Amino acid sequence: MNKKNILIIDDNYDIVNMLKQILETRDYTIFTANDVLSAKEIYFNNDFYVVICDLSLTPYKYDGLDLIEEFKNVKTTNFIIFSGYPNNLEKEKLEKLEIKGFLNKPFIIDDLFKLLDELER
Repeated sequence: MNKKNILIIDDNYDIVNMLKQILETRDYTIFTANDVLSAKEIYFNNDFYVVICDLSLTPYKYDGLDLIEEFKNVKTTNFIIFSGYPNNLEKEKLEKLEIKGFLNKPFIIDDLFKLLDELER
């Protein structure tokens, strides 16, 4: 597992690009995906320290937790999720999947940095 590889998955191009630019300033290698198929292809062909994934991947009607569950069945990775709809969270599923962090959109970038720093300890 490469401690510097991060995959960001969100159907919002602006969020993905903003996070990519910010995280690259901390010497992470960033991979991005704006749809489920791209996310799967990138994830299954690379090793990641962290995957940061939106909970709702519209218009694909694909739940980010379902995608993470599929990923976890193949290899171990740390996952952080974010969402603008925190009421839709399935807390039991989060615990089962051992999600390392959750961020409400919009979130403060320092909160993401704190989660990443905690994972590195």
